[in-house]
Amino acid sequence: MIVAALTTLLAAAIPSPAPAARALAPPGARQVLRANIDARTSVFAFVGPKPIAFVLHYARGRWSELPHGRVAVRELGPNPGATYSARIVQVAAEFSAPSTIVQAGLWVDDKAVPGRPHGSPTRFTAFGASPRLAPGRHTAAAFAEAGGAARAVVWSFRVR
Repeated sequence: MIVAALTTLLAAAIPSPAPAARALAPPGARQVLRANIDARTSVFAFVGPKPIAFVLHYARGRWSELPHGRVAVRELGPNPGATYSARIVQVAAEFSAPSTIVQAGLWVDDKAVPGRPHGSPTRFTAFGASPRLAPGRHTAAAFAEAGGAARAVVWSFRVR
């Protein structure tokens, strides 16, 4: 019971990562993703003239971007900039790192996409179906974390 109370107090003492994320985003960029992976790790994505995605981690009293290290994330679908007539698209990304990938995720329009991974703990592909999408522009994002490093990517596509 004491451990649960201390955990609750510690979580309440961690400030929001939003100001740190906004400081890293280009001027005028629009936030399209905030995914809290756990109490100390959040993924953010912004679109604008230059899309950007990054992973913030809270340590030593501040939020900072995790280094990329040799973590790689490559979007596989939907194709960046492409237009689709289907309202449900397959979202996929390839993840790799020299050490075991401990966390990874896929999102469309700020909603998690349950992904099915195929591969090994250090290199795999994950894919899943998006929610039903309205016509217009949409964003997809993917992230992976391994060995104290992390990478996130964001891309956009259209639905007719």
